[in-house]
Amino acid sequence: MSGESVSFRDQVTFQGTSNCNEFRPNKFKVAICTNCSTNLLAHSSEAVRDDAQIKAALEYIQTGTPSLIFEEYHRGGGGLWLCGF
Repeated sequence: MSGESVSFRDQVTFQGTSNCNEFRPNKFKVAICTNCSTNLLAHSSEAVRDDAQIKAALEYIQTGTPSLIFEEYHRGGGGLWLCGF
């Protein structure tokens, strides 16, 4: 890696299926838009103007339950887990 920082926007695939032109997070369900009642990921990248909204939505969506995605058997332990923030 060349020392560049990776933003939350770089880690999300926006579907762009919503016709909403500005994502406004719900106060209680921050991954849902108050304008169109769809998920943040249904919007276009341009509709989500603040990376802090992306971070908050990802934290809200994440269940917090870790998943083992790679276990190192031949070296006697260790593993790679995917989980929440």
